[in-house]
Amino acid sequence: MPNSPSPRASEQRGIQSIEVGGALLQALADHGSPMMLKDLAAAANMPAAKAHPYLVSFVKLGLAEQDARTGRYRLGPFALQLGLSALRGLDPVRIATQQAALLADESQLSIAVAVWGNFGPTVIHIEEGQRPIHVNMRPGTVLMPLLLSATGRVFAAFMPGRTIEPLLRRETQPVHGNGNGDGDASAHTAASARPTLAAFAHAAAAGHTPDPARGMRTWAQAQALLEEIRTQRLARAMGSPIPGVNAFSAPVHDASGQLALTITAMGAADDFDTAWDSPIAQRLRACAREIEYRLGAPDPAGGAGPST
Repeated sequence: MPNSPSPRASEQRGIQSIEVGGALLQALADHGSPMMLKDLAAAANMPAAKAHPYLVSFVKLGLAEQDARTGRYRLGPFALQLGLSALRGLDPVRIATQQAALLADESQLSIAVAVWGNFGPTVIHIEEGQRPIHVNMRPGTVLMPLLLSATGRVFAAFMPGRTIEPLLRRETQPVHGNGNGDGDASAHTAASARPTLAAFAHAAAAGHTPDPARGMRTWAQAQALLEEIRTQRLARAMGSPIPGVNAFSAPVHDASGQLALTITAMGAADDFDTAWDSPIAQRLRACAREIEYRLGAPDPAGGAGPST
């Protein structure tokens, strides 16, 4: 479901029956597959007898359709037309910069938006937070090497392999000089990645948080780091590439499921909690999901709305 409406929208008088019926369309969108009347009504928190007249009207309008054989309802052709029209009018950068401004105001941290450019991850917008940090970053800054920053690591984790792999190969070193970082050394390199991440986790728990990419040299170590980023749907950097500055970066996907951009929160290391479940980590994930929701991206958890 979308975030709560703005106070101004909430104060305006609407047509209650449209809002009630809209819950049925939202339930169909959230479910993603045809539904029986009783299940659809339950998902919209109304009796089936109340839901049925709305569905009759929605079917007439083409917003819903009913399978004549099974009796199940799904979104109709006019709903698809509306969705496609909305997608054609989307501006991902505008949506992301609006959400970045809100997050900067709320968190008091600096927020950066980046896209994949001709030379790699490229910053296109920065919202300065109320907690000042000294970073040599401005629109047009290219964040390379990939593994050096939280933003670069998100692109490395979520961009297509054909684009990223050649760059990562140059950033990592083969173990036995065989040119690919694995080969007959695959067992050794896979094992070597585990102590690196385990040592990082132990240091983080003890209050010492060396950046996970420091000392990273092998292809397997890089892949272990990227897999963690995919699992967390977040990358973090501690004092890298800027000493004394920590960052979280989150991926934002478009309606096709492709990585569209990243949104990154940055702050002074002594005032920036880098735990995966810290308030800023949770808020950044929610912000990224809100942007994805507005872009029509599929929900990785299986629903249709944002995680908030």
